[in-house]
Amino acid sequence: MIIMRFNLSYLIASLLLPVTLTGQQGTEDGTLSGDNEFVQKYIVHDERSILAVHPYEEGLHENRVANLFFGKDDFRIRPDLSTNRIPMVNEHLDLLFRPPGSGWEVDTVAITAYASPEGDSLYNRTLAEKRARAGIKYIQGALRSAGIDKQSYIVLTEITGEDWAGLVRILRASDLEGKDEILKIIEDQHNTDKELNDLLKEPQLSETIKVNFLPLLRRINIRIHYREPVKTDRELVEMALPQPGKLRYSQLMHAATLAGNQEEQLKIYQGACTHYPEEWKAFNNAACIYLAKDQPEKAVVYLNQASNLFPQNGTILNNMAAASLKLMRFDKALHYLELAEKEGVDVMYNQGIGHLLAGNYDEAWAVLKNHPCRTNSGLAAMMSGQSMEAAQQFICSPQTATSLYLAARCEARTGNEAALRQHLEKAIQLDASLIQIIRNENEFLPYNGSAWFQQILSH
Repeated sequence: MIIMRFNLSYLIASLLLPVTLTGQQGTEDGTLSGDNEFVQKYIVHDERSILAVHPYEEGLHENRVANLFFGKDDFRIRPDLSTNRIPMVNEHLDLLFRPPGSGWEVDTVAITAYASPEGDSLYNRTLAEKRARAGIKYIQGALRSAGIDKQSYIVLTEITGEDWAGLVRILRASDLEGKDEILKIIEDQHNTDKELNDLLKEPQLSETIKVNFLPLLRRINIRIHYREPVKTDRELVEMALPQPGKLRYSQLMHAATLAGNQEEQLKIYQGACTHYPEEWKAFNNAACIYLAKDQPEKAVVYLNQASNLFPQNGTILNNMAAASLKLMRFDKALHYLELAEKEGVDVMYNQGIGHLLAGNYDEAWAVLKNHPCRTNSGLAAMMSGQSMEAAQQFICSPQTATSLYLAARCEARTGNEAALRQHLEKAIQLDASLIQIIRNENEFLPYNGSAWFQQILSH
């Protein structure tokens, strides 16, 4: 059972929506005008909703980095060493062997070994090499304890030896008196070991550098590269329905695009809403499914939550308009569409439907003629008095009994008897129940005396 986490006020608001909200223009006695009734009867609610696209990251990678410190002239692993007990050092070491997520694998372990730059350079390099080897054993043991086989990753080592660059960084960040002189010696790179050792004999510098700076250079830097195993599309879909919490948000959104049908797609989006309630796109897309299923009341609940997460979003505003049109709330829909257009969304087709429902037929045709060969385009042309244009729109639209019947009405107005007969015959072939409507239709009264017309009615 999927439990949705919604703002209670939105749920209550959805319960207050009437089952049908006409809001249509009417006559003075409150009844709908004939034109409004006709439009409502034949309009096609194929409003355009917009799915929000979320980028899919096929496999994630993440590095965990930590430093492990050593005593002077020592290459033993000593967790009790004061530098290893620094809180930030402890925190990074704890995270080092903790995968970012379930099932993540170790791809590479990289170790860079250092020594502090006092004394002999060759000795310090050898010491750094020993520290690297000790670090490898330490890391392999820790990963083995975490259940990670050393055969599944590679180990890379780099022996830097004396860490002059590290000393420079520490000095520049410090407020040590006389640091500029030390930095100059390092930058000149002239007999650096001797000059540094001479400086360390200076009482005013020796204590600070030896106690506070050099211990931070006796270390290995450890970098563990984790990777998330790549899941196939099939694996994503199979996990998305029963175990949505085990997938990342982008994986769920991608799985929804792979679903076999609307019901599966909706359930995946609902799972994403449950486990990632701070993400607006899943709410928006679940609403689009409900709009496609002609359930605008349910779509409104999801769209309200999406709007709460991302106010004034053009995609959400367009979809709220689509829901309002299906609920016959054309005034509200046109307002949403105006706001969505300001956000750069193409809302023309939905605006055309809104104008049709509002009785703004000239405005509807001005918009919908840019979306030809649709029943609604023909309806807009018909209602604005463009009968010949309307007939063409109905004929080039997907031919249904309704579109052919509407084309016949237009041909009756223009007097094109041959086309009228052809369209009526095809319409009746597709839907014989139209005979009764045709018999009582005033548009066809001039043809009652025609033998072909009576023959059609006798079917």
